[in-house]
Amino acid sequence: MKYSYWFLFFVTVTVCSAQPKSHGRRGGVTGARDADPTYIGIFSLRNDVRLIYGAQSNSLTYGSKRTSDSPFSGKFNNANDIVGFGLTYKIIDFDATFSTGKSTIFNAQNESLKQFKISGSYTMRKFYFRAFYSDSKGMISTAEGDTYVSQPDVHMLRLGVQAIYIFNAHRYSLRSAYFQNELQRKTAGSFLIRAEPFYRSLGTETRFVPEQHDHAETYGKQAGLYYLQAPGLLIMPGYGINVAARGGAIFFSPFILAGSGVALNIYKSDSGRQTSFNTEFAASAGVNTGYNGDNFYAKVRFTYDAYYMPINPAFFSMHDLNLVLVVGYRFKNFERFIPTSFVRVENKK
Repeated sequence: MKYSYWFLFFVTVTVCSAQPKSHGRRGGVTGARDADPTYIGIFSLRNDVRLIYGAQSNSLTYGSKRTSDSPFSGKFNNANDIVGFGLTYKIIDFDATFSTGKSTIFNAQNESLKQFKISGSYTMRKFYFRAFYSDSKGMISTAEGDTYVSQPDVHMLRLGVQAIYIFNAHRYSLRSAYFQNELQRKTAGSFLIRAEPFYRSLGTETRFVPEQHDHAETYGKQAGLYYLQAPGLLIMPGYGINVAARGGAIFFSPFILAGSGVALNIYKSDSGRQTSFNTEFAASAGVNTGYNGDNFYAKVRFTYDAYYMPINPAFFSMHDLNLVLVVGYRFKNFERFIPTSFVRVENKK
């Protein structure tokens, strides 16, 4: 990882935190009406646009329970820098990121990854809803303890909806933790529970394992696997906390979720088209930290996601790291920028 990335972040946060308070000239903060106002503040500028830059690194392992394969043995072979943008307007949060074709932050063997992610969310005081779509092409997978590496032709598509219930919504702000759309004035935490209905597709133009090693004795009915499609559902309880300093201007917001679920795996292999109903396991952890001001904010977001997807006897495991810098600028509603003189002239006609 290149140290210039961290240097850029600390310079940005130092400049932001050194800015004087607006004292009502442009932005400001009032206490939340639907929560404890001493803990949660609402920005007068409730909309913002943000720029995103960072990197992601991914590990995809294809193994078998009949061997010594470990779901945690895969190397982070798929890496790329990402750029993107986001927008919060009234009740809508929108983010989109794209891979750049190069990896300057994480070291990796494979830079052929092409990735596009888009998400939209709506956050209420007690509930959070997020729809997401992720398309990754040119991935490589490893097998049998990284002994075999596939061609960079693995295609993975994921889409779904995440719904989170916040138990301590009266004092803990998920909008402050995730999007910096609110101000967490005092440190507070909350238990969380996330339900995630999803659809996942994995496929390759060649094979996940070299043909001379892709035997039924090892992989069962999954020998010669070509593609896997799986609708499913995950339930993940967890906990999040917002650590606030300087009245919330400086924040540190970690979270962790872990749980299990079910998936209906529909796949094609040398044995033909098969189906398998299996239990899956997943975990998600991360932290947002930086500066949250009246007019703009800057943060580093680090996330780690892990998935264990057994088909029996074969399995897939995936580990995903993301490290991004986000800088956002707040603004008023667009309607306020429309000159009223246009309306008056039209009425006279």
